[in-house]
Amino acid sequence: MAKPRKLDSQLDTSFELTNSHDAYLQSAGLKRTGLGDCVLSPLDWTIKGLIMNHGVHVVYGASGSGKTFFVAHMAMCVASGVDFLKNKVKRKGRVAYIAGEKPKSVERRLAVMRDHDKTFSDVKFHKDDISIFSGAIDLLDDERANVLIEGISSFNAFEDPFRLIVIDTLSASFAGVDENSPQMALVVRRCADLGRRLDCPVVLLHHSGHSAGERERGHSSLRANVDQSIYIGNKTNPREAEVMKVTDSATGDKLSFDVLNIITGQLDEDGADIPAAIVQLSAFDPKAKDPLKAKKNLSTYGRLLMQAFDLAWETKGGSSYVSEALLQTCAESIFTEDLAHRASNIRRGKDDVKAKNWLKFEENAWIKV
Repeated sequence: MAKPRKLDSQLDTSFELTNSHDAYLQSAGLKRTGLGDCVLSPLDWTIKGLIMNHGVHVVYGASGSGKTFFVAHMAMCVASGVDFLKNKVKRKGRVAYIAGEKPKSVERRLAVMRDHDKTFSDVKFHKDDISIFSGAIDLLDDERANVLIEGISSFNAFEDPFRLIVIDTLSASFAGVDENSPQMALVVRRCADLGRRLDCPVVLLHHSGHSAGERERGHSSLRANVDQSIYIGNKTNPREAEVMKVTDSATGDKLSFDVLNIITGQLDEDGADIPAAIVQLSAFDPKAKDPLKAKKNLSTYGRLLMQAFDLAWETKGGSSYVSEALLQTCAESIFTEDLAHRASNIRRGKDDVKAKNWLKFEENAWIKV
């Protein structure tokens, strides 16, 4: 039978915690907080609901899922202070992007977002808002890790502090790690040390497992030790980012986004378009505005033409533009009520969407405005 709980008046007072006891604990590296001093404080976010302003966060998914585009867009938003899709950036500042693999690809993606993404059209970026660190990076090597940390810290001493560290990817930046061993916990500790020394969160890009697509590749100690885990699903639009783990909050939040091919007007040495893509909040996201509902001023022909564009968009696999030939083919399959005047009605539809700024026509392609 359990003993009855003592009343306060019956408690043993032979040992009382005093300032001297607390000082002794502090000398051992410990700090005591009594229950009476505990408070419910708000969570501190860098990107509200997604990235806290401390700790280690892993973003993972299959190859081709768009996770690198997702994180590159995240870096641009933190550097500029612009909302990340539908989530507010609460802590604007410089970003350190550690590109352990394909640094030139990272540079191209960031340049496209800077110069061609309307999300950032009103932003005046400075040269070092995002710093890309590339080379032979192995953060398990103490000497190399310290050189990187000291190098980034030296920027903090003279410039605005970094607010986000991106490590792309785990396998490239921790070359000596066995992903299927408890060494993954050591990886997280090294990332946490990096974040603590620079006073900002660390976002770690990783791949999903082959047998369990919604799990991080490798040992379970990775998820056990990170503060937050975000899974990027789907290889076609709409992509979906789902919070699989988050410290001090519930999991299950989802964010839909699209990776859209765009025309930049820049050509390679053979005269072909240089491929480029940006990230946007998906039209399928419940918080995204539906342009067909937001705008009521299209004519019947304009609405039919937009249906044709949406069909062409889906056929092409989620691009922000479609060719004139493909749009014409899709329009002919939709403008079927008046076959005798179908060609002229399609022309009216095209004129309507251009005049009312729904689509624009450039280089023989139709592009969303």
